[in-house]
Amino acid sequence: MAVPKAERNHVENLRGKDGKLRVIDASMYSGKTERLITMAKRFERSGIPIQAFKHPIDDRYNGPTTLNSHSGLSHPCEAYAHPFEVYQHIKPETLVVLWDEAQFYTDPDDPHKAHELHQAMILTVEQLVHEGRLVVIAGLGLDFKGEGFGPMPELLAHASQVEKLTAVCAQCGSLDADRTQRLIEGQPAPYNSPLIVVGAQENYEARCRDCHDVPGAPSFHDLLASFLEK
Repeated sequence: MAVPKAERNHVENLRGKDGKLRVIDASMYSGKTERLITMAKRFERSGIPIQAFKHPIDDRYNGPTTLNSHSGLSHPCEAYAHPFEVYQHIKPETLVVLWDEAQFYTDPDDPHKAHELHQAMILTVEQLVHEGRLVVIAGLGLDFKGEGFGPMPELLAHASQVEKLTAVCAQCGSLDADRTQRLIEGQPAPYNSPLIVVGAQENYEARCRDCHDVPGAPSFHDLLASFLEK
């Protein structure tokens, strides 16, 4: 399948003009990486120079230098742990930058380092866009707790276009599963569990808002009661 005419015209006219940031916001099993891989193959077939990147912590399936979908699709990529490393490896001729697993550019154990990584991510993306490139970022907007994951909230705020992907809820079958449920021995992981644990079916499943369960998470009623006691 070729790149749609409107999208191709936009890419071909990028150089020297305003670039664009698109963000794909998704839960696990919603097809975000498959979406990136499909885009990569479309652009390549049309002769549009691209580069694909992801965080090296994601070494599932074929390793960190391949974009891998749960459905079995794959595409070569480069893997770097810092956004500035990505920028250092951008080729002058590249018009499209595809960047997967953006949520991992953070540090749950060091707030200062996390802030530095988030800032570096935003500045890198903004620079690439300023240089006239189409940047497509994919990531989990929410972590397993249902809270903003890494730099994703800021990336979504900076995006000129957002694509929201949902999956099928593993509990009720709803088509609106936009949460990622972490499991430990088949049971919902408690709120104080480690933020980042790379895994697949044995560790995670997609759930809708109503079926998402995080034992020990702050509740509206508890926080409201605490507020009213002040």
